[in-house]
Amino acid sequence: MSSSKTPFLDAVSASLPSVLSDLLLTFDVHSREKLDTLVRFCADGACPTRIAGHSDAWSSGQSRLHARLANIEPAVAGTKRAREPEAEADGNAPANGAGSSKKQKIALESVDDMGEPLYVLHALSVTAPVRKKVDISITEDAIWLTRPITKALEARVRLASITRAFLVSSLGQNKKKPQWAVTLISADCVDKNDGESQMQFAFNIDQSVAAGKEMLKTTAGRGAAPETRTKGEETLPILQAFLAHLPEHVELQAAPDPEEATQAFSSSANQPYVDAYRGAKEGSLCFLARGILWANARPCEFFALEDLAPDSDVPGMGGVKTLSATGRTFSVFLKRRGKGGGGDKEVEEGEETEFAMIDGREAVNVKVWVQKYRRFFGKPRSVAAPTSVRSDAKGKGKARAEPQEVVQEDDSDSSDEDFEAPSESDGGEPSSDSEGSDGDAGGQNDAEEEADAKDSDDDDEEGSEDENDENLDPARHPLMKPGAMPRMSKAAIDATVAMVLGDMVSSEDEEDDEEDQLE
Repeated sequence: MSSSKTPFLDAVSASLPSVLSDLLLTFDVHSREKLDTLVRFCADGACPTRIAGHSDAWSSGQSRLHARLANIEPAVAGTKRAREPEAEADGNAPANGAGSSKKQKIALESVDDMGEPLYVLHALSVTAPVRKKVDISITEDAIWLTRPITKALEARVRLASITRAFLVSSLGQNKKKPQWAVTLISADCVDKNDGESQMQFAFNIDQSVAAGKEMLKTTAGRGAAPETRTKGEETLPILQAFLAHLPEHVELQAAPDPEEATQAFSSSANQPYVDAYRGAKEGSLCFLARGILWANARPCEFFALEDLAPDSDVPGMGGVKTLSATGRTFSVFLKRRGKGGGGDKEVEEGEETEFAMIDGREAVNVKVWVQKYRRFFGKPRSVAAPTSVRSDAKGKGKARAEPQEVVQEDDSDSSDEDFEAPSESDGGEPSSDSEGSDGDAGGQNDAEEEADAKDSDDDDEEGSEDENDENLDPARHPLMKPGAMPRMSKAAIDATVAMVLGDMVSSEDEEDDEEDQLE
């Protein structure tokens, strides 16, 4: 038995690292005795003799201490807090188990539940829902993101929640490497209160397989071996084969579409998008045949033609408007049409979204797209029978049927009135009375018809001149556009200056001649 007055503190000091044990040497004798009592209490030791009258309080205090230490034992032992049952049951829980994370939540399951994938893209970097290099496996009901080496599950995207898929050409961040941007969204507009609408999946891949130690590998079909793609091979057929396994309810849009001769939009860099800023976030504003996609940003958003506000010539109204202050850059304003209403009832339009800092050289291209599709803004779209079938590159797998758009419009036209028969005519053969008319009357009628025809020709010429005058409206002159400046060469400027100086000199000579004559 130790004869030391502070046996518990000595035992702790001998067990501590030298850095901490040296600190205990700085205490005096009285302080060491107090510390020894504290350690004795924590170590479930007997009550000291000098405070034997408080033995009952000592014992009850030690019991309370053990209960409190038991509650914090996992944290003290260095173990992580177990996941809560409701977080595990939630199909949209994040991979790290943080149930209160503000990021979108992804449905997670065990990798053992994945089964045999239909198609796998190995070791690709994705930007949503996670920013990691993963293996992308698509099955009958979901897209699984797993780590390439450990095969640990990072995220799971349910295909039932996906509504649209996009395959858009891109130049990447350095603007020099052609890429394909794949974007899958569950809703056109993200609702912060609806977790299902926040589901998005996006990644970029070079348009041709790049050289490197890790070449692109794919696995096509159940139980197939991974295939290493060769350098320079086009990746578009690979992506088409991957996207061919999406369910039929997913609407797939490609830009440029390999099946279309003319594209919906082409920028000055021959791309289907323009670089823009939404607030402080940079992204790509893609102009497609069925709407406008805000991509290469988080979150992505899609403005379908039928969801845009109807076009209007009233300032500040309409689904798509452009505005430029200097001409060097301009902004595009998108506005969704109002919800509800019907007939002549007016409905309130949605909030306007601005995409700014777009290169001024793209203004003409954007206006061409607006002029081409403005008649579809705000009009419902019906889907007719499938007209084409798109399958994977090998002709196998599930084929995708592309629906044909039919925009509901009023087919009536004012020009149709010219083709309507007069009400007095019965549409039959001429009567015998008309055949019995004399030749003089017929000749007179012919002369009158010729005169009427000549007058009508003159009227047509005057009408065409009036139309030309309307087309030459000064308000539509290119120099009336915001930021437009006239361009003049140096020779033209010198000639103009010379003409002005010549007029000034000639006017002075005329004044001198008049003064001489008066004298």
